[in-house]
Amino acid sequence: MKKHTVYLLFAFLPTMLFAQVVERLPGSPYPASTVPDTLTTIRSSAFSESELLTIATLQGLLAKTKPRIYQLYNSGAIKWSSDLKNRYGIILDRETEYDFVALINKFKDEIGGYVLCTLGTSSVNAAISLCGITNSVAIGIDNVDLFNSLRIPMTADVRGKTEEWFFNKYSSSINKNILIYQKEDRYGFLSDYATFGNMIMFYEPLTSSISLQIFQSMEPQSPLLGWGDSEYDLVSRSSRYNILVHPADWAKNLSTLSNFNVELKQPKHETMVQTESGVHTVCFLFSDGDNIQWLLNEFATNSRWYGSTKRGQVDLGWTIPPAMAELAPTALKWIYDHASTSENGRDYFVSGPSGLGYVYPDRYKDLDGYASLTNSFMEKGDLRIVNIIGNSDNDKYLEPYLEQPNIDAIFFYFFSNYSGGAGKVKWVKNKPVIYARYNFWDGFEDINSLASRLNKASRDITSSAAYSLIPVHNWSRSVDNVLSCVKLLKNDVRVVAPDEFVALVKQNLKPVSVIEAFRPTNNEVELKYLVPEYPGTGFDAVSRWADGYDKIIYRFVKDSLLALSGGQDDLRIKYTISNEYIVSVAQSIGGEATVVHKWSNSEAPVHDSSNRTKLMIDIKPFFDRGWQEVYLIFEDGIKSDGWGAMLTYLQILKSDLTTDVEHNKSATMPSTLELHQNWPNPFNPATTIAFSLHQAGQVSLKIYDTLGRSIKTLVNSYQDAGRHEYVWDGFDDSGQKASSGVYFYQLSHGDKKATKKMILVE
Repeated sequence: MKKHTVYLLFAFLPTMLFAQVVERLPGSPYPASTVPDTLTTIRSSAFSESELLTIATLQGLLAKTKPRIYQLYNSGAIKWSSDLKNRYGIILDRETEYDFVALINKFKDEIGGYVLCTLGTSSVNAAISLCGITNSVAIGIDNVDLFNSLRIPMTADVRGKTEEWFFNKYSSSINKNILIYQKEDRYGFLSDYATFGNMIMFYEPLTSSISLQIFQSMEPQSPLLGWGDSEYDLVSRSSRYNILVHPADWAKNLSTLSNFNVELKQPKHETMVQTESGVHTVCFLFSDGDNIQWLLNEFATNSRWYGSTKRGQVDLGWTIPPAMAELAPTALKWIYDHASTSENGRDYFVSGPSGLGYVYPDRYKDLDGYASLTNSFMEKGDLRIVNIIGNSDNDKYLEPYLEQPNIDAIFFYFFSNYSGGAGKVKWVKNKPVIYARYNFWDGFEDINSLASRLNKASRDITSSAAYSLIPVHNWSRSVDNVLSCVKLLKNDVRVVAPDEFVALVKQNLKPVSVIEAFRPTNNEVELKYLVPEYPGTGFDAVSRWADGYDKIIYRFVKDSLLALSGGQDDLRIKYTISNEYIVSVAQSIGGEATVVHKWSNSEAPVHDSSNRTKLMIDIKPFFDRGWQEVYLIFEDGIKSDGWGAMLTYLQILKSDLTTDVEHNKSATMPSTLELHQNWPNPFNPATTIAFSLHQAGQVSLKIYDTLGRSIKTLVNSYQDAGRHEYVWDGFDDSGQKASSGVYFYQLSHGDKKATKKMILVE
């Protein structure tokens, strides 16, 4: 028994003897010390403003070795202190919670001196800035006698001094990786963090010479904590100096909350993305996720937001700063751990604007470095989507983000009007950039107007018009407001979380090109795929239909499709259909069928022949299961003798996106015109021709027979620089099938030409 006791004692000795060092990412600008074990709590409401300044700077001073003070100043702070006690075993010492003199006595041996200032003037910022680098605390004139009686010396008297005086005298001693921009009358906030990290705290006009000098002195990717009078001016000015902004001017306890090591994981949902036809898809995303103070103060307790008992009734998106992974990791973990995960509604988190901090990418000079650091913090914070607020959506401002492996998509807002992009979707570096469609906030859409717009929106799931990203303004809208809007939506308007929203956009809107197409009118192309025993009920000059128990079945063979696509296996089938339909797929005739689309527009009359929609299925997953053939089955949805499924057009598509982003990124631009050999060659019925341009310009790609006659023009248009691919289906310009034999294809670009040979076989 004694041997076991000794063993356990030695097992715990490392924890007892050595403080746990706080881990930081490479390149992190956030200061760190060691993980606390005991925190002396302070009830902020019990102290004067002057005393709170001293307490805050003392809190930061002690945190340099290990945090030992925690301020209880609102419901959020109380929640996080309870979390520290209950989940991390932190001891909360309440002995001096209401006693200023006892608190100073308790830690007087660790105070190197005091800096005397005048509250409400720029001298208070100068004093706070001086505390960190002189091991001092800031005090007002009313506490001089107390500190003198405790034999704590005066380090400096900065009354009448300014931030400019401080910077000119001590600029070489301050932290050049992080800074505080704080109004002089908010000295009780952020002062603990400024002292802890040897940061300058200042508040001068952004156009002043001293602000310019301070900004110029900072290293790239330096966070600025605080806020100013103008959002645009602050973020724009900071961005020009490679400084990112954290709104945090009402934040406390960062010197304590930032010193924990926590693994962060959002709740995972093994959800099969369900592609439904004839629906409009909506994603609600709460704003202000860059706001550190809001997240630490009322976010988790106020019933308007994350404190709502109605979370879980609808899917919600929340923006949140990746910086919380190091600024307040225990709070972020609590938020993740309390996310709703019900079938009716779940919470999902997106990186707040515009990544690690609030910047305007079009103003930020070292955007590559910033995007790389954002990527690291998004990985640490388990985030995959970044919300950007900017003034220009030029691809060059988006590419640095989308080159990062931990960023799957961008939700883009224009600063002047978040929904200025009108809901469009574009692809950059093979990843989607999704623009806000409507603003849910005062001055834009209210509950009724937003519901009306969404109810009238497109249901064509292959169009970006069928997807609406809705910024929810957190200060004028609440969870209740979102629920009230959702209750007004029609059955064919569905609300999803941000991760599913992105997955649906990727699945249904990915750029594609047509490799084969036909109208189902018994033509030669259709008959290659139509199963003779299942032609449906009939066909005419524009469509084929199936009434009652009749079926239309098409057979798609993997090897044949790969030959058409040039080996590309990311294949889809898109079709236009109307009336009451059921569409399913099977591995064989008579095999088990899986329904992929079903007529379900309950708002439409049952026999409305104009109930036409465009649908698309991804057949790659079936090939990935080992299927060599896919049978596509169209049936009457209600098995009546009329108004059954009517098919009017079908296309076979391949993805235009490369599967290897890094390969695409590192590929060098051709130094001249390059025409590649077609593939396959010989071929039947189709082949892919690729070419690369070293610069943009007018391009012609034509096919000639052996007599030199031009039989087919594939391209005659302006083309961007880079690689391009086109498919020749074996038909000439008059629509006739070309005979087997040798053909030549010629590329013309400016004064340059290139020609290659190919063979069409029976």
